[in-house]
Amino acid sequence: MGSFQYGMNVFQVATTATAAGTTTLVNTSKQIQTFTGSSTQTVVFPSATTMSVGQFFEIYNQSSGSLTLQFNGGAAFTDAAGTSYGTLVSKGAITVKLQTNGTSSGTWSVSTSGNNGLSNPMTTGGDLIYAGAGGTPTRLANGTSGQVLIANGGTSAESWATVPGNTTVLKAPSIS
Repeated sequence: MGSFQYGMNVFQVATTATAAGTTTLVNTSKQIQTFTGSSTQTVVFPSATTMSVGQFFEIYNQSSGSLTLQFNGGAAFTDAAGTSYGTLVSKGAITVKLQTNGTSSGTWSVSTSGNNGLSNPMTTGGDLIYAGAGGTPTRLANGTSGQVLIANGGTSAESWATVPGNTTVLKAPSIS
């Protein structure tokens, strides 16, 4: 742990080695949290009712695993608009600032930098990415020759299917 000064501000820094465990922040935790190592970690934010409006945390994921970000009740961390920031991928960074503290979850503004949002689940040429559970980027392996991509409706994942023999497949004209 340490601190650094920028102008008149002194920021406190904590470094945690990821170990597939949980780091529970409190209202007096260091403002800057850096995670190192080669594992995953869950980061639980403090109850907003114990914090002052304007308090912030900067979280830097320097580990090779993802961080799971949660409110103190276990729900995935979201911003004021309801956008989920439940996963912080390797080499990603997030800054969260408390806007309101009337509930334990509070309302937060969020800014991100680095490799945030989309982790690449693809492993083979022809793979596609679709939104899995909770919007998590998920791999759909390439289909076989002659298959088409089928939308299964609702929140079900797309899949590859063979076109029945009596179906006409239209092809787009070539553009030269």
